[in-house]
Amino acid sequence: MPHYEVKDVLETMFADSSELMEELSKDSGEFTFKRFLQTCMRRHQVEYIELLQRCTGHPSAGHHMPFNIAHQHIGGRLRRVAENEGYQRFEEGYNVPQKSDHRLSSETR
Repeated sequence: MPHYEVKDVLETMFADSSELMEELSKDSGEFTFKRFLQTCMRRHQVEYIELLQRCTGHPSAGHHMPFNIAHQHIGGRLRRVAENEGYQRFEEGYNVPQKSDHRLSSETR
């Protein structure tokens, strides 16, 4: 079975995630996972392709579902990053805490 590792690719893709979340939530105070994913993929196309390639080596899915596996990795990383930034989870995503000093908004998935 091939070695399966995506941490380094995700770290590169999420290097600007704080700024991206802030940018996407600037107008409405929230953003969707889909919008985050689209913007992140557009900004980090080479890394996204690398992530998809590596996800073909996932032990349980192999070559059949690299997009699903990659998006699960991105979603999991986004959840951790958003929560660390102070976003609060709700049914479809995250809300900004009610602190006046917080500079970010929410994220939905």
